[in-house]
Amino acid sequence: MIGFMMLPNARLGDVDPASAVIALLALGAGLWAGYQAYEANRWQETDVGAGVVRLREIVVAKESAARRHLLGDTDRQINLEYSVQLAAPDLEKTGGRSGKLDKIYQDWTASVHERLVIVGPAGAGKTVAAVELAIALATDEEEGRLVPVRLPAAKWDPTRSFEEFAIDYLLNEFELSRSTAESLVKSRRILPIIDGLDEMEEVEELGYSSRVGVAVRELNRLQSGVAKTPLVVTCRAEHYDALRRVNLWIEDATEIAIEHVEPSEARAFISRRAARAERWEEVLRELETRPTGTLALALATPWKLTVATTVYEERTETGAFVRDPTELFAVATGGGEKATETEASTQDSVKALEFGVKQVNSHILSLFVPAAVHVQNQTARGHRRSPKKIGQSLAIIAEYLEKNRSEGRRLGGRSLPATDIALHEIWPLAGPRSPRVLNSAFVLLIGAAVAATGLFEIGIQEDAGNIVGFLGMVAVVLVCAAFQFSCWNAHPSRVRSVLASRRWASIASWLLFSVACSGFGALVSVAVLSAVGAKVEIAVLIIFFFVSAYFSANIFVPERGRSANPRTVVAGELVETFALVAPLAIAARLTSEAWSSFGITYWLGVLLFAAILSPVAVRYLSFVIACRLRSLPIPFRFAAMLAWCHSAGILRISGSSYQFRHLELQVHLASSGAIEHGRSARTRVRSRAHDSAQSTTPMS
Repeated sequence: MIGFMMLPNARLGDVDPASAVIALLALGAGLWAGYQAYEANRWQETDVGAGVVRLREIVVAKESAARRHLLGDTDRQINLEYSVQLAAPDLEKTGGRSGKLDKIYQDWTASVHERLVIVGPAGAGKTVAAVELAIALATDEEEGRLVPVRLPAAKWDPTRSFEEFAIDYLLNEFELSRSTAESLVKSRRILPIIDGLDEMEEVEELGYSSRVGVAVRELNRLQSGVAKTPLVVTCRAEHYDALRRVNLWIEDATEIAIEHVEPSEARAFISRRAARAERWEEVLRELETRPTGTLALALATPWKLTVATTVYEERTETGAFVRDPTELFAVATGGGEKATETEASTQDSVKALEFGVKQVNSHILSLFVPAAVHVQNQTARGHRRSPKKIGQSLAIIAEYLEKNRSEGRRLGGRSLPATDIALHEIWPLAGPRSPRVLNSAFVLLIGAAVAATGLFEIGIQEDAGNIVGFLGMVAVVLVCAAFQFSCWNAHPSRVRSVLASRRWASIASWLLFSVACSGFGALVSVAVLSAVGAKVEIAVLIIFFFVSAYFSANIFVPERGRSANPRTVVAGELVETFALVAPLAIAARLTSEAWSSFGITYWLGVLLFAAILSPVAVRYLSFVIACRLRSLPIPFRFAAMLAWCHSAGILRISGSSYQFRHLELQVHLASSGAIEHGRSARTRVRSRAHDSAQSTTPMS
């Protein structure tokens, strides 16, 4: 590269033809050796056996972390009961028996076709059961055992094949190479666990040609040889029953129906979580004496028990409890905020029971976010957050996701996320165009600054060719700005930074290797290019260090193929951009007299180049600015807020995205006036106006 830069100024006699031929031959041999090394590495990467071992380790670590988060950083859980039934083609269920959550692995291995459907009511623990099964299967190193991979059904667009979806998920969420992902999926070495089939669509919309219907038919077409591909599916019972009514179900699958939590298990759960279990005695006695009553049905799932204990175990700074669990009796009998005697009296016994259950659910969900925020403020170090502001931000996010889920909204040929909060895909929340306009304006602004300062520094009268060159640069900037306006130009870079491993031995080895490479570059510059001066030597040193450090980072990462982290999507791209732009900018500045004659123009050009190479970061910045301009309750440090909410137990992590802890929480927050510390009337009206504007304008 340096030789190429010096070639235009070379005079006759400065270049030795024989040496040039030898150097070109050596370059060709080096390129051929590099190509052979790449092919060998690619072959090693596509070794299915090595891919299975690596993926198994990742799944164990990922699902273990998910289990801890779902259980509230404890290793104790409710040992759920379920019934095991084999669904026959005529819809009659045969072979019914009971089982326990700690025996789900045995029931899986005992199934004839290794196809399993886990059904149950909302919050029954279907995801927990899927996680338990995934951990059990991933830790079983029996030869030929499939590697379980939990795939969120809400991320699957059934217009694409399941194989394509699974390959892309492994590629993006587990950071595997495409060749490894393709080999694992096509050789049927993974066990897909499709989690949350009900989250793809509302139960009222289910039909043979609905998204869920198309997905089920696609899963039934999957073959492994002459048999159907082993898989696991979790789905709400009401959704699965709706599919049966249109003659759709997962074929050859054993069905596990999770039962309600027994009063004895509820007592044990609350006793473990409560600071003073006697405060709950009246509620527990009600669950035991009236197992079909309002409170028993409202608190019949692990999720609802978790929400209730979070709400009623909240304490003040002095240690006093904020609420008394006996308040639940008043809510269950119609004394809640929205219930009236007239409403309750007009219902028959069954409807009154359903009404009471809904009241209890609405009551505890309304208090859950403020209680979780307050607990996190007391236990976490660092910045304290306002329950009201957190509630406002989460409510607007939930509304956006629910609209996407219920209306199936699309933008730029892609389905908008229904449950995922990804930093690089959340931008349509601020409007289908505003972030894109700001994105393009940012690039145009920097480009205009480069052109203006450049013309000022060189002077218009000096050379007309300079003006032509700058006009060409303006044209390039316009093209880049148009590209920045496109919907989905921002894709997360798959940075596997050795620094993220926090393994000091690996970091030290990586740095020593980079220093050695830069030293080699310095020796080459001294031996071959000494006539050009110290500036070139310094440039070579910098280039060798940064480029070798960038391309060798993967070699020193202890565990290649780590699961993606939502917070590293933006930061990872910025690190990658700096690693590429910094050495090139410094080297060009030191070695080129033409570039060194520029001042601020040069560094503005470097900033423009970096912005074009960082579409995710620029789009994220445009999103938060657009939210501020629209007065939407989204904080400027949006990523930090999401991470804080995850620590508080309000959100969970799914690959490179956040999700609400449970779909019920998302639905509840999306409803108008859902939370106790909800949005102000002014903000709510503005949001509704924004939503109505979007609904009348196609998002494409």
